[in-house]
Amino acid sequence: MKKLLLSFGVVFMAVLGLNSVNAQIEKGAKIEFNKEVHDYGNIKYGGEPYCSFEFKNTGDEPLIISNAKGSCGCTVPEWPKEPIAPGAKGTIRVKYDTNRPGPINKSVTITSNALNEPNKVIRIKGEVGPAPESGMPVNNAGAPTNNSDFEIIKKATSRSGFFFGSDFQISKKCWTVLGQLALVPGLTS
Repeated sequence: MKKLLLSFGVVFMAVLGLNSVNAQIEKGAKIEFNKEVHDYGNIKYGGEPYCSFEFKNTGDEPLIISNAKGSCGCTVPEWPKEPIAPGAKGTIRVKYDTNRPGPINKSVTITSNALNEPNKVIRIKGEVGPAPESGMPVNNAGAPTNNSDFEIIKKATSRSGFFFGSDFQISKKCWTVLGQLALVPGLTS
């Protein structure tokens, strides 16, 4: 009988010990995301590059995100550098380079002190439409573009030879060389 009572005592103490260890393991920061995948869908070439991932610290200690890294240089995350208090929310903002036509399937790896997921992977997906067909740059500034106002002259030369091999755009009374604007004497509108 003493042995049986002693055995029950040992088992009872072991169960209590395991419960206290489990309780200690559960204390700490925990990260929970509202979504783990952002779908851009079909997005225009050069379209809105940003998306956001909201999360909450569901633990009982401050959450510290030490790093967030995109799977390539075209995916750049921004994350809060200050600790996130228990119960507080935060946002990770991701920028994708939408000047790359084709499918999007990228990931961002978040490194934190979260007990539940210290290395969390979130994803972005979608499809960027084709680049504009013309050789002219895309006009995102809203300035008027009338290609008939411009004449492209390739491999023009001056007497000094300084402009040999450069491309020129001549429009009315001004011209550009490598982005520099200069007046051209003698040109008329």
